[in-house]
Amino acid sequence: MKKLFTILFVLFCLSAYCQSVSPWVTASAGGYFEGTNITQSWTLGETVIETFYGSTIVLTQGFQQPDALRHLMGKLTYNNNASTPLNNCLVRLMQGNTVVQQTTTASNGDYLINNLQNGTYTINATTTKPWGGVNATDALLIMKHFAAISLLTGIRLVAADVDASGYINAVDALQDMKRFVGLQTSFNLGNWVFEHHTVVVDGSGDLIDNFKGICVGDVDGSYNPPNTKPEPTIFLENRGIQLLTTDQVFDVPISSGQLMDHAALSLVLDYPEQRLEIAGAEAAYDNSNLVYHAVNGELRIAWYSLQPRMMQENDRILTLKVRLKQPVNTSASELGFTINPESNLADFGGNVILNKTLTIPVLVDSHEGFSLSQNIPNPFNDFTRISYTIPQAGNVSLVLRDMLGKQLKVLQESYQDAGTYTLGINGRDLDAGVYFYQMFYSNGEQKYLQTRRLVIAR
Repeated sequence: MKKLFTILFVLFCLSAYCQSVSPWVTASAGGYFEGTNITQSWTLGETVIETFYGSTIVLTQGFQQPDALRHLMGKLTYNNNASTPLNNCLVRLMQGNTVVQQTTTASNGDYLINNLQNGTYTINATTTKPWGGVNATDALLIMKHFAAISLLTGIRLVAADVDASGYINAVDALQDMKRFVGLQTSFNLGNWVFEHHTVVVDGSGDLIDNFKGICVGDVDGSYNPPNTKPEPTIFLENRGIQLLTTDQVFDVPISSGQLMDHAALSLVLDYPEQRLEIAGAEAAYDNSNLVYHAVNGELRIAWYSLQPRMMQENDRILTLKVRLKQPVNTSASELGFTINPESNLADFGGNVILNKTLTIPVLVDSHEGFSLSQNIPNPFNDFTRISYTIPQAGNVSLVLRDMLGKQLKVLQESYQDAGTYTLGINGRDLDAGVYFYQMFYSNGEQKYLQTRRLVIAR
């Protein structure tokens, strides 16, 4: 018996040598050894055939190879049109509630889990990445799902249940809008959701499983992490002039600059909060579907409609309730609104509408009453227009100057009554570049001087 065991031990060592490992062995009725990237166990009395150096050895007393260990690999991406890779996310392989293995995604979203035993697993992910991408368009799509107009599916359906109630309805749409405008800072469902896939390892080979994640509420998949500054899709233009009086609330219209057919509006406007107070915001129709919030000089508005109307040029879309806080001696630009690139319009299908213009009047403090508006358009090619307001009759002079201050044209030189005036500037005879137009007013008691810049682009 001792001689037989010695022969078996020698054959075992030869087999391990041919696999380029240096095993250690415990001599018993069963055993275990480890080598570079190899772990094996054996029991006596099982037949295994090993081939090495061209010879075939049949062992009646030998070791048994275990099942091969498998690998699981894949890519984690965002559920948007670009399938943006999600890096630095924690991928977890689960059996029930137990985490079997976990790994972190690479910069391209790839992950790899090694040495899997046969079995059934669930794979999912978590992340601490910033939340984003939600606006009024998502609220529109959630309501279309609730009304059975257009159904959400897959992970976007999961992401629509922002309050984690098990139902998708108007509450989810409202919470989407409230979080966009800043009236709500979190969802019951959390910030991110990921697909949960079942993975079966049966020894047949390595496995590939790609899966996706999405921000809660972003049912149109508009987010593109990391959250880079978006390109503007709509623009805000000044048309007309509106005088404001201290401590009175005025209706300031926001209108369509051209024909447009929109069903959702997500609007972010910056304004001088030291001058203006936002007392309210109303939609021209379906006002019950509007949410707004104004804080720290930023006004955020979310609105949608399941019955959108075609808006003609100059049709009023919104009305802002604005109060002038205090008398100020300021130019119109210092009372103005500017649009944030986060703003957008969407059609009834939830598609972003590009290159549309909204209009708003220039706001002027009536205590002074003087204003010289920015030319529109600017930059321009051949023709642009400017507006100005004088509170009392007087002499008005408007001139055009070059960069060095040299007078090039007299645009207006006359005595005028109080009021608002608009005139055109023909730039066809001027070279491309930067110019200045200057207004001087005098009535013997009051004087006013204002200068603005214009750009000619060819």
